[in-house]
Order: sequence, then C-alpha cells, then structure tokens
Amino acid sequence: MDDEKEFILLLIEADAAAWRLFNVLYFEIIYAQALRIAKDEDDASDIRSLVLNKVRINIKEFKGECKLSTWINKIIHSESLNFIKQKTNRLKGVVPDLINDDDASDANRISDNLTPLSILEYKECERMHLLAIGKLKGNQKKAFDFMFFDDLSSIIIGERMDKSVAAIDLLIFRARVNIRLHLSIIKKEKKKKP
Repeated sequence: MDDEKEFILLLIEADAAAWRLFNVLYFEIIYAQALRIAKDEDDASDIRSLVLNKVRINIKEFKGECKLSTWINKIIHSESLNFIKQKTNRLKGVVPDLINDDDASDANRISDNLTPLSILEYKECERMHLLAIGKLKGNQKKAFDFMFFDDLSSIIIGERMDKSVAAIDLLIFRARVNIRLHLSIIKKEKKKKP
C-alpha cells in the first residue's frame, strides 16, 4: 500500500515517469472495461480518452479511501454510462423532431435496450440523419450544426452568426423541414436498392 501511496503522490506532482507507468498499467484495462460497457470500439476509445483526462485532472482529489484501481473503475463506469447516455440523448433529441413517430419509437427502443441489433439500427439511423444533415446548405447548415453538434441556444447562435433569435429559429425550422425531405429521399433510395 505504501508503494501505491508513493505512486499517487508522483502522479499528483505530475511526474512524467509516473504517468508513463500509469499508461502502461491502465491504458488497455480502461479500454477493455469501456468496450465491455459500450460494446463499440470507437466509443470505447473515446471513453478511454475521457477517463484518462478525468483521472489526470482529478488525481489531486483522490483521498485514498479505496485502491487506485477501484477509483479508476468508478470513473470508467461513470464516464461510460454518461457517454452512452449523451449519445442516445443526442439521437432522441433530434429523431422525434425530424422523422415520423414509427422511427421515433425505434430510437426510444434503441436507447432502452442496447442489444447488438439495436446498436446496428441506431448506427444506421444515425448515418441516415448525418447524410441528411450533410445535405443542408449555407446558413441553415451553419445554424443547425451549432444547435445540434455544439448544443448552443438560439441566442448564442444568433450572436455568432450576427442574426436575430427569430431569424435563427426560422433557419433551424427550415433546416428541420429540409432534413425531413432529405430523409424521405434517402429512405426511398434505400428501399430501391436490393
């Protein structure tokens, strides 16, 4: 236990050798546990980055009431669940507004029951939405990107684009209408393909 305390003190002091050793010890463990929870390699890699950053930032707050590995496991679990929640909430937030109710119930089912099939459905739905969003042009695309990807309010978007809040709301409304149109075209093209 004394070795672990010394190791933690070196991490707190930002000792480069201690952090290299930390990465050797925990890099793959963090990834494996994140993969077990997220069930997606790209997501697990993103979660690992979040966990490593959180550990680096919060190591000074570690009180030593449990083992370092236990503390890291708590962070992995917390960050994984937060990541999945944010990812599904992002889809839930845009799907009901953009597509019909049948597809919205699919999005709710995906977020409530993460099975391999539902993950594939989610990814396909997300891919179609990103294709539709990618077809937006000009200020509609810019305003929608700020709202959807950066999670900014109409007020902040208006300040960044030097437009009124009403103009931004109209741009986002028109973007949603155009996304629905693009989605219907994408779905029709998809049905035509064997």
